Amino acid sequence: MTIGPMPSRPSKGQKGQNVVVNANLFPITKFAEIAIHQYDITFKDESGKEILPNIENARKIWRRAEETLPYIIVYDGRKLAFSKKKLSYEEIPVKYLPNEEMEISEEQRRSSGGQRGGRGGRGGGRGGRGGSNYFTPPNMVMKQLAAIKPTDDVRTAKICIKHAAEIDMRDVLKFIRGQAEKSEVALQGINALSAYIRQMPSNVFYPFKSNFFTPEGNVSIGQGLDIWKGYHQSIRAMLAGHLGINVDVASAAFITGGVSVKDYVRGCSGTRIEDASRRVLHELLVGVQVKTTHRGDKMERFKIQDISTKNARTCEFTDRKSGRVYTVYDYFKSEYNYTIQYPELPLVKKNKTSAFPIEVLHIIAAQRFGKLLNPNQTADMIRATVQKPNDRERSIKDAVVQTFRYHDNKYLKDIGVEVSTDMAKVNARLLRAPDVTFSNNKRVSGQGGVWNLRDSKLVDTPALYSYAFVFFVQVSSSEASDITRTIVEKWKVAGMNIKNDDPPILVINPSIPGNVRGGLQKAFGESNEKMGQRCQLLVCIIEPVPNRTVVYQQIKRVTLGEAGVVSQCIQFKNVRTARDIKDQYICNVAMKANIKLGGATNYVSPAPAPKGKAVMFVGLDVTHAAPYSNAPSVAALVASTDDEATNYCTFVVAQQKRVEIILEVGTMFTKALDEYYAVNKKYPEEVFVFRDGVDNGQFKNVRDVEVQSIRDALDKKNSKAKLNFTVVQKRHHLRLFPTDRNKDRSENCNAGTVIDNEIVHPTEFNFILQSHSGIQGMSRPTIYTVLLNDSKLGADEFQELCFNLCFLSERATRSISVVAPSYRAHLAAFYARMFLTGEDISDTTSVSSGGTTGSSKITLTAVAKGIQNTMYYM
Repeated sequence: MTIGPMPSRPSKGQKGQNVVVNANLFPITKFAEIAIHQYDITFKDESGKEILPNIENARKIWRRAEETLPYIIVYDGRKLAFSKKKLSYEEIPVKYLPNEEMEISEEQRRSSGGQRGGRGGRGGGRGGRGGSNYFTPPNMVMKQLAAIKPTDDVRTAKICIKHAAEIDMRDVLKFIRGQAEKSEVALQGINALSAYIRQMPSNVFYPFKSNFFTPEGNVSIGQGLDIWKGYHQSIRAMLAGHLGINVDVASAAFITGGVSVKDYVRGCSGTRIEDASRRVLHELLVGVQVKTTHRGDKMERFKIQDISTKNARTCEFTDRKSGRVYTVYDYFKSEYNYTIQYPELPLVKKNKTSAFPIEVLHIIAAQRFGKLLNPNQTADMIRATVQKPNDRERSIKDAVVQTFRYHDNKYLKDIGVEVSTDMAKVNARLLRAPDVTFSNNKRVSGQGGVWNLRDSKLVDTPALYSYAFVFFVQVSSSEASDITRTIVEKWKVAGMNIKNDDPPILVINPSIPGNVRGGLQKAFGESNEKMGQRCQLLVCIIEPVPNRTVVYQQIKRVTLGEAGVVSQCIQFKNVRTARDIKDQYICNVAMKANIKLGGATNYVSPAPAPKGKAVMFVGLDVTHAAPYSNAPSVAALVASTDDEATNYCTFVVAQQKRVEIILEVGTMFTKALDEYYAVNKKYPEEVFVFRDGVDNGQFKNVRDVEVQSIRDALDKKNSKAKLNFTVVQKRHHLRLFPTDRNKDRSENCNAGTVIDNEIVHPTEFNFILQSHSGIQGMSRPTIYTVLLNDSKLGADEFQELCFNLCFLSERATRSISVVAPSYRAHLAAFYARMFLTGEDISDTTSVSSGGTTGSSKITLTAVAKGIQNTMYYM
C-alpha cells in the first residue's frame, strides 16, 4: 500500500490556558511584487578555463568585482546570484590576490577586548544562574581587501554571469498566504530573499551557512580553540500570511589562527611536538587550512588532506627541473637553505603528490572547528555562551537594529523589502501536564515539568537477585563495603526490588592491562556462584578523570558485548565515602539501573495509549561520526512493547557514513513488530513513529523511503494498523520568550507552551512545543511536523500525546524537551558508537554500505543476545 499525500493542517488546538509569547521572528512588512532574476555563476582563469575556487576565494573575487558594478547583484557564495536587473550574459574581469586574507585587522581585534575564558580564565561568565552573557553587537567594520601593489602575485579571473531563471515573487506571496502549494518558483523566491538578507552580514562577519561570526570578544577554551560569537539569520514562511526573519545569537568553536602548526599541535596534545604520533596528528590536522612560511611572500594556502606515512628523511621525489632525486629534507636544505628541525615527524599532505614539513606551516585564521569538543571544552563553551532569556532577547533585538540594520540595508531596499524591528508577538497556549504515577498508584502533579520522588517509589521494579560491585578506584575493602551497603540501602528506599543485601565486592586497579576485563569476569563469576543464579547487574565505581572514558568503554564492551549483562557505572567523586552519598544522586542512579533491568520509574495519567487499544510507539535516529572520520553512521530504532510506553526493544545498524536516511528501517521495524507480538500475542492497532534528526529539505526522502518501508512491513504482516509518522526537530534557532508572569524559575516559558498558529508552516501539519522546564540559560522548543496521520488526530490530540510522552524519560524527575521514543532512539544510536571497531586512518579507507572500509573493516559489534531487547543504553 502506498502512503497518501502530506496531511494538511487541521483546525487550531483549543485546549490549555491562553498566553502571549515573543518569538525571535521579525516580520517582513513590505514585499514588492516584482521579478527577481536568478543567475548561474562560474569563474574562469586567464586562459578561459573554468575554475572552481573555494568559498572563501570566490567571495573575495566577488567582493572585488562588486565594487565596480553599476547595479546591485547579490551572490550566495557558491553558484548563484540574484538581481532585479536582467542580464543575458556578462563576463566581468577581476584582478585578485590568491593568497590574501580578508579579515578584520589584528589592531581592531585587540581593541575589541578578546576574552580569555576556559578553566581559570576570566572570560565566559556563568550566565543562566545569575550571571550575564549579554552579547554586545560588534563593530560594524567591513572586512577589508588589501590594495593591490605592483609587486603582488596578481591573478586575473572572469566572473561569468548567465541568466538562469526569472522568479515571480508573487508566487511566494501566494504560498505563504495559503493560496497555492509550495512550488519550485516559491522555493526559488525564498532562496533569493535569503541571499539578499545574507549579503550585508557576509561582508562584515565570517559566514558559515546561515550563521555569521566575529572574532571580537572571542573566548579561549584552551587546546588551540576559541569560542567566536555571532548571529543566525534565516527566512521562515509563516501561517500569518507573511515571511519572517529568524534572528538568534550563535556561537561556535574556531581554531586559533595565526599560530604555527607545531605550536597548535603542542597546545592541543599537551606533548612535545617531536613526540606527536601520526594518529594524533591526523586527529588534529586533517581538514585544517594552513599556509606555508618558508618562501616569504610566495606562500601557498591549502587544506590538509592527510598525514603521510613518510617523514622528511624517507620521502623522496624527482625534481622536475634538474631530474635529480631528493628527499624532502635534502631539498629544503638545497633549495631554501633551510634545515628541517623535526625530520622524523610525518609530513603533512596537501594532495596525493605534495607534502610539507609541519614546521613550515601556519594556521589560517577564521576556521570553524568541525569536530567534537571534549567534555572540558564543552563545559567551558557552555559557560562562555549561556544566556538568560532576557539577555538573549536583548542581544537579538539590538542585533536587528545595530548589526543587520534592516531599516538601512541597501540590498533589501533595492528589491522593496521592509522588515519590522519588533519581535513577533504570538498567541500560545499552556497545556495541562499529566499526572506522574508511582508505586501503589501514588500520583504527583507534573505541572511545571518538575517533580520529586520524596515519599514515592519506582512504579515497576523487577526482582534483583544476583549482582556485584566492582571498584576501579583506590579504596580499602572496608571502605568499599561501607559504600556498597549504603548504596544498596538507599536503592531499596527508592523502591528497587533487591532480594539480596550482600553482593560480592571487588577492588580492581584499572591501570594494569587486562584488569578491567579480568575484574569484570571475576565479579560475574562470583555473583553467579554466591547468589545461585546468573548475574543480572554489575555496578562499577570509576574515577571521573583522566581515564574515565577509556575504562567506561571497556566496561560496556565487556559487560554488554561479551558477558551479556547490564552494567551501571557510578562516578567515585559522588560516593567517595558512605557519608558523601546524597539521596537525590543515588536515587537518580537507581532509576537508571532499574530501567536497565526492565523496570520503570513512573507512568503518566492519562496513559499515552487509550485503554484497551494496542499502540506501539517508535523512535528513530541516526548519529554520525565527526568530520574526517572513516566510521559509518549508526541508525537506531526503539519500539515500545507495553501499554504504558515504558518498555522498549532496541535495534541498531551501521550504514554508509553521513547518510541520514535509514535504509534498513523496514527490516528493523519488522523485528520490532515480531517482538511486540511475542510480548502481547497480537500486532499493534496503531503505530506512532517519531523521527529525529532530519530537516525540512529531507521530508520527501523520509516519506518515500522510511515511511513507505514501514508501511510495507505492516502490509507483509497483513496488519491494518494505522500508521502515524512525525518528524521531531531540535536543531533550529526558534526561541520563545515569556511576556508576562507565565514563566518558570529560569525565566523561560513554562513547560507545556504550545503554538500552532501565526508562526508555524502555512500548510503543513506542524506545531511548536516547549515541553520542559529550564535549568539554566535559554530553553529550546521542539518543532513537530506530521508526515502521515492515518489516525486522523486533530491538533489537540496530537499535542497532548506528544506532551505526555515527554514525561516518560525515566532517567530524571523532570519532563524532557522531546518525546520519549525520540530521546531513547538518540541515546541508543549514540551509545552504539562505542561498539564500532576497526577504524583506521589509512589513505585508502572508504566506508561501504555495510559499514566496512576498503583497507580495514569497520564493524558494529552487536550486544549479546540476552540483552538486545533491554534498555541497556539508559
